[in-house]
Amino acid sequence: CVACSEQTFAAINAALGGTKMSKHEEAGSRKGSALVSNLAQRVLRELGQKAPAEAREQIQKTAHWLAVTCSTPGSYSHEAMLKALMQKGVSNELLIDVCIPEAARTLGAGWNDNTRSFGQVSLGTVRLQGLVQELSAQWKFNPGIHDQQSVLVAICGDEDHILGPLVLSDQLRRLGYSVKLLLGATEKDVHDNIETGFFDMVMFSCSSVVSLDNVAKVVKSLRQEISDPPILLLGGAVLGHAPEIEKLVAVDVIASGLTDALEQLESGQVVKAGKTKAKVSG
Repeated sequence: CVACSEQTFAAINAALGGTKMSKHEEAGSRKGSALVSNLAQRVLRELGQKAPAEAREQIQKTAHWLAVTCSTPGSYSHEAMLKALMQKGVSNELLIDVCIPEAARTLGAGWNDNTRSFGQVSLGTVRLQGLVQELSAQWKFNPGIHDQQSVLVAICGDEDHILGPLVLSDQLRRLGYSVKLLLGATEKDVHDNIETGFFDMVMFSCSSVVSLDNVAKVVKSLRQEISDPPILLLGGAVLGHAPEIEKLVAVDVIASGLTDALEQLESGQVVKAGKTKAKVSG
């Protein structure tokens, strides 16, 4: 499946988001905006080898149309956008995996070269996030399904970059996982969800060094209060900004590549924290 090839936490979490940023966060996002192209560009390269030329062209045109339409101030409706997207003949999977991340990359590039304002980028990203939520709305968290692994995707604190986790959650569901997405998670939120016993793993998605502090506190609390927590993973654009990150956060897996991380988990090679930790590269 083209949609499942080499997705990365770093690529999808680098999409610009939110409505407010400090100067420090703006600088970090400018650096991170280049990373958002990784997922879309990899899939587009595969499409270049496997898909008819007219299909590739339609996907690229759709991504450009999304960037322009979503960042243009004025009247806007998700319903009208979704109807227009369906008429373009691109599948929901390609919209989520390729077109929307590519549109986010285009917005970030426009900010970097001063052809789009921060307000336009913020507006566009919020609308893109809404489209992902609408396109993946059919998914529900079903912890009772036999033999289906359950994943808690947690974004701790006031994290603005939620486009990546939204895309990640949809991709995991299509891979057969039952997923619950927890936005703005506190220590208590994560603790209470783990205590239900439903989750086989917790994926912390983190895009900035500031957010990493929140994750570190949550993970430390979990280690102290829960005797046998599920496997804890960390990924996101922060991996490109925080050196020796394994010394800062006591997770079991640090993963820049979603595919590699899942393969490692399914192979049984991961040893939970307290023993030898696994670091997975993309």
